[in-house]
Amino acid sequence: MKKFETFYYNTTDPIDTFYKSIYDLMIASKTCILEEEFKLPYFIDNIVQSSKNLESIVSNPDFYFKMESGLNDILEKCDVELLDILDLEQVLEELSSQSSSKLDNLYIRYLKVLTKFNKNLKDRIYQAIKYIKKKLEKNPKYEAVLGLRILQSEISDNDFNREKYMLHIELLKIQEYIKNTKKRVIITLDGRDAAGKGSTIQCITENTNPKVFKVVSMDIPTQEENDNWLNTFRNKMPKPGKIVLFDRSWYNRAYLQVAMEYCTQEQYEQFMSEVNAFEDTLKKEGIIHIKIWLHINKPTQKYRFEMRKSNPLKFWKFSKNDEICSDKWNIFSEYINKMLENTQNWNIIDSNDDKKSKLEAMKVVVRDLKYAQTQPINPLKTEKLETPQLIQNSNYIFLDLDGVLIPYQDGDSPKHEDFIIPETWSKMAIDYLNKLVEYTKSRVIIVSSYRKIHSTEDIYEAMRNAGFTGTLAGKLEGALGYRHPDRDVSRGQVVYNYVKENGIDKFVIIDDGDHGYSDLFSYQWIRPKSDIGINHGNYMQAMLALQ
Repeated sequence: MKKFETFYYNTTDPIDTFYKSIYDLMIASKTCILEEEFKLPYFIDNIVQSSKNLESIVSNPDFYFKMESGLNDILEKCDVELLDILDLEQVLEELSSQSSSKLDNLYIRYLKVLTKFNKNLKDRIYQAIKYIKKKLEKNPKYEAVLGLRILQSEISDNDFNREKYMLHIELLKIQEYIKNTKKRVIITLDGRDAAGKGSTIQCITENTNPKVFKVVSMDIPTQEENDNWLNTFRNKMPKPGKIVLFDRSWYNRAYLQVAMEYCTQEQYEQFMSEVNAFEDTLKKEGIIHIKIWLHINKPTQKYRFEMRKSNPLKFWKFSKNDEICSDKWNIFSEYINKMLENTQNWNIIDSNDDKKSKLEAMKVVVRDLKYAQTQPINPLKTEKLETPQLIQNSNYIFLDLDGVLIPYQDGDSPKHEDFIIPETWSKMAIDYLNKLVEYTKSRVIIVSSYRKIHSTEDIYEAMRNAGFTGTLAGKLEGALGYRHPDRDVSRGQVVYNYVKENGIDKFVIIDDGDHGYSDLFSYQWIRPKSDIGINHGNYMQAMLALQ
């Protein structure tokens, strides 16, 4: 039996490897055709050689039945047209016809069928690839493997590389600044399996100095590390002038360890009660902490898992534990939501688009470390507000102030005259609003009762003094009023009419009062607690609604 590339397969059975080699090509075909066609010959040769290897086992008593079982399995997974082009069903029919005749010389007849099948197999594989190309030209969302969908990047390779180049230059400027000023920086990247943590770190550090940027990737923790969880990471903090990137951080305990029962419930609860204080201590010690959560959905994770299993360069990234994690998706979701709601200062990035998420992660790092210097990356311009002409094709946030940015004190709503005092505004709420506006490129429209007695410019000035870094939309008739001239029309109805009349599809309303929203909107209305204001849970809701 001739050898071929099975080193990354979980089986050495020739029939299993034959069907696996076909499935691998089906999985990889789209990416290869669109981006990396040089990889196709590797997968094609694997199919050809694995098929030839079948000739050496035709004498096995269960040969036909295993061939039939393998075909039935792959028929359920792949485009049947492709399998017809490869003549897989036809070869099974011919084997079946031989099985039903006399047993004399059966194996020789099997061998003749396979020899005939293999004769022009490579040509048929290329015909199958040609078929896939035509399908992709007609429908870019086509997948050869059924039930798998991958989000095609909004960013071309050229645009990605151009923007990455400029961000790398900014990162190297920051590197020199951190080195010269002896600042200490940690960047933690967390997310589900296959969210892209490792590849994002590689992208960030591609051109950095390893003496300044250090990557920490935790192995399976020892018993001692498990019992002293936060101290384990305490010992890995950067020295002055250094940046440490954590490929998974202490937050592993908050979702992965507890969901997989690698830690006790008591250890989990202790961690959740201590982690905010732990991070506050790091801040007091002068450590700059950038927290990134890479969000991935279930179909994308499934696709990436299948790609890993079928990739001779990345097969080692997939383990049986990954399958278990996928099966526990909802349990993970429950713990992830608790973690994000009860901890602070997360930068949530949609990582379903791999190129886009890498750029967003670098932008977060550049932005936060630029602001650590004396000059912000983009100084705020305040000469004029946005004009009504910018309405079309924009994301919008309809924003109340009391109970949203200005929390209630002891159950009492804030006094309007106090809104000019920055201390009455919630810094946390302002920070989340800034992130929301920046990441979603949204424009803000005030729907607060403050509009009755203060001009838009006065409100904007007060928000700026409180730390708001975005801009407000101009005076849009009706939308900024607390009450419509017709008092029977609620604030919710005013917003509803406004978005309909202006064709606004993506928007959220952040208001701690109902004002008729519940009757008119579903997920678009975000309701903060009046005594807290916008928190992380509200921020997450708004991000998902706008994306």
